[in-house]
Amino acid sequence: MNRPRFFRSLWRINAVIIFLIGVGIVCVTGYALVSELVRHHGDTAAPPVAKDVKTQEELRFGAPFPVSNTRFVRIDLNATVPEVAMSSSERVQVRNLLTIDMLSGVARWLLPTHQQKIAEREDVGETNEAPIATVVRVAPLDDNGDDTLYVTDPSGEHVRQVATHVSSITGEVKSGASEISIIYESHGRYHCLKYDTAAFAAHGDHEIVIPAVASPSTTSKP
Repeated sequence: MNRPRFFRSLWRINAVIIFLIGVGIVCVTGYALVSELVRHHGDTAAPPVAKDVKTQEELRFGAPFPVSNTRFVRIDLNATVPEVAMSSSERVQVRNLLTIDMLSGVARWLLPTHQQKIAEREDVGETNEAPIATVVRVAPLDDNGDDTLYVTDPSGEHVRQVATHVSSITGEVKSGASEISIIYESHGRYHCLKYDTAAFAAHGDHEIVIPAVASPSTTSKP
């Protein structure tokens, strides 16, 4: 084999490999710089709305989202907290909910303080229609304590606490022209709560009696 030709081929291969490595380094570095710029822009574009008086955590608005088929818009007030203690991973915690009337400019908070977190929420109504109410479960920040159930109208003007000691919301449905029914769990038992969306008041809360399931017979035939 011709030695000069062999070494020229080897040098060309090495040059191509070095070139590809250089391109890879440039791409990775560029991606990191762009990611940092985007992250920095995101941090500076949304100034903190408030601070948690206990932890001094900065609370920031999330992206606004409309209340379907209404003139109202809602915005979450968020805190970024560690996923677990002493962890570098983070998660967003919703501390409050702001409802804005886009015609009048009037804004209303769902909760009077930011010292709790919104664990669940669900609009209630018919498909392709404006919701007649929103059901919200609010939990303590440290998860040590009882959750509270609230119902609000789309404007956020009429917020009512309707139940305490709530573990979870199982379901909610529009059960009348101006009535919703909410099934929730409390102390291992299920409850059905009726709420009048015209009067802005609960008018019934009873425990659901779940019938026992008959066990199969174990008696064997002779």
